[in-house]
Formats: sequence, structure tokens, C-alpha cells
Amino acid sequence: MYCIFCIDACGGRMFLKRRQSQDRALRERVLTLTKGHTLWMSTYSAKQFTEGGEFITDDHYLQKAQTGDYCFIEDKSFDLSLCKGIVLYNWNRRYPSDLVWDIDLTAEGFTLASETDFAGYSHEKITERVYIKE
Repeated sequence: MYCIFCIDACGGRMFLKRRQSQDRALRERVLTLTKGHTLWMSTYSAKQFTEGGEFITDDHYLQKAQTGDYCFIEDKSFDLSLCKGIVLYNWNRRYPSDLVWDIDLTAEGFTLASETDFAGYSHEKITERVYIKE
């Protein structure tokens, strides 16, 4: 599976069990990236995809996702060994956080395949980094 995460400039993922931020342009980008594939997410994450899109909402999605599927992960722990690829969306801001991305993907056998900056709706710059497991 391919795992999608949003992190801030310091690697923060969540604060007090809530997402730090969200962005309409980022959601559109996720839906475009995953078009033609199965996209899974929790009911918590699905609440921000109010513009629609094709995805499956299930709070046990990490157990149900298959090879080639994408999982948008905000509020769940995960098993990195199941990830064939990682997509990190990096906010250009710092937010308070108590759940932090502290994984060295290179040390875990991932290679940076692409890096793209784009303008978000509420963030002037969001960086998309795609990592592939070697």
C-alpha cells in the first residue's frame, strides 16, 4: 500500500487528537494522485473531503487495504513495513503538535522519487515528497 501523510515544518501530524491544518488544494491533489486506485481513510479524515471524490471510509482501513491501494493517514498509527510508498505533504508552517513524524525514510529503505512545491488554498506553499521502498 501507499501511505499519505500531512506534516508541518517540524514533522507535526496532530495536536490534542485533532489535525493541525487542512487545505482544499491538497485534498484535490490527493484525489488526483489516487484516481484509478482505491483510496482509504478513516471517518475522521473523510469529514474534511466535503467537496466529494472517490474514496472508501472505514475505521479499519489499514487492515483492509490491499497492495496498490492508498491510505490517507491522519489519526492512526501504522506499520511502516506494509508501505510500498509514502507521500508526505509538508505544510510550510509550524503548528503545535503532540503526534510527530520522526521517521528517517532513507534509513528505512525508501528513496525520494519526486519533490514538488505547489500553492495551496490556505497555505502559500505545500511540498509533496514521494518516497518509494527500494
